[in-house]
Amino acid sequence: MHLTQQLPNGSSTATTTRVEARVPTVYVLLRDEYVRGNLPVALRGAGYSVRHFVSLDALAVASRGVEPDVVIAGLDQIGETDETRAVWGKLMANFVSAASIMVSPVDSFAERLRAVQLGSRAFVPAGEEVETIVDLLLQMMPMVADDRPRVLLVDDDYDYAVIVRRVLGRLGIDVRVEQDPYQALATATDFDPAVVLMDIGLPNANGIQIAEAIIQTGAFNLTRFIFLTGGVDDDTKQKAVQTGGAVFLDKSMGIQQLRAVVRGQLDRARQLRKMTSIDGLTAVLNASSVRSYGGLELQRTIRKGGSLSIAIFDIDHFKQVNDKWGHPIGDRVLRAFARLLSRGIRAGDLVGRLGGEEFMVVFPDQDAVAAGKIVERIREDTSRILFEAGAETFSITVSCGIAQFADGEDWQNLESRADSALYDAKNTGRNRVCVAPG
Repeated sequence: MHLTQQLPNGSSTATTTRVEARVPTVYVLLRDEYVRGNLPVALRGAGYSVRHFVSLDALAVASRGVEPDVVIAGLDQIGETDETRAVWGKLMANFVSAASIMVSPVDSFAERLRAVQLGSRAFVPAGEEVETIVDLLLQMMPMVADDRPRVLLVDDDYDYAVIVRRVLGRLGIDVRVEQDPYQALATATDFDPAVVLMDIGLPNANGIQIAEAIIQTGAFNLTRFIFLTGGVDDDTKQKAVQTGGAVFLDKSMGIQQLRAVVRGQLDRARQLRKMTSIDGLTAVLNASSVRSYGGLELQRTIRKGGSLSIAIFDIDHFKQVNDKWGHPIGDRVLRAFARLLSRGIRAGDLVGRLGGEEFMVVFPDQDAVAAGKIVERIREDTSRILFEAGAETFSITVSCGIAQFADGEDWQNLESRADSALYDAKNTGRNRVCVAPG
């Protein structure tokens, strides 16, 4: 049975609601001369909401009760006094989920160490192009799928579940609870958590064995397991380590430790997934990952009913871009189009790079008509982007093929139909969208 329907937070995690993609917010506390180009303008063009502050005090006052996704700060703006470090520390303690990027006019190990001591996730020497910081942001928080981290709690303790939901929910974490250990695999498959909190002392089940059975499916190799316990012996800990869960959390510990342990494992899970699933150039999913996640969405559609569509994009005449202006400009075009795709889709949609200049978007819960409206808007927006190459400017267009899932169809056939529709779009004039017959 599912505890989620009973928890007193006014929402149910048994179903997933698709919403428009949330615009990530970036706070900038940085001297203009530290980067080449207009950083706020570049960030807004990449799909971020931006607020620019002139001092640490102004940032502290203006941001009360409002939390950004990322803070970009100059080390000199923070200062080296105990007072300013305390202001910064209190500020970032309130920003429980925000990451920080430090920029310094001095590129030295001492400055890099100082940035780490202030909690920085990345260091950028002054004088870098704004594009470097935009690309770094995309690497840190790629805008693919739903950006809320997901945690699955497998535990029959109702009171503890209420605490976990409340504490982690305040951090912006999506928590689903499963009381029945024999439903844990089905729930994990449906929810795809980054972290699983697994009670060791489950009724009629051993939490370590349940975790091992989940891992042996091969679908959760990147998922982090935290074992909940009231105290265990060394032999039990060794078995847990062999299973893949080297982290234990005593239920009697306070909420601060719960928050710290879960956030640490979420960061680790995010790093692992990024290393294995993200395209290094564009910061969207790579080909194998978008197909894998798309296949999971297809299985959910088959199991639960509903619609699913996929779209395959191809940048028209991309070879001419590389031939005329060089591969660095071509790479900039690919990154810009990936950013446009990422901010043009809904939370829960998937975007990935298939290779070269081809990209795929998966639209769960959308038929071809609804997906086509989004795709058409992306096609129009793409043609409006102006790229600079020396003294010249140019624009690009894209062609796209869409296919909607048909009963009895597998992923390979669905993708093949979308690819055929793309072929039709390219052979009938390019810069257009074609839909595969149902």
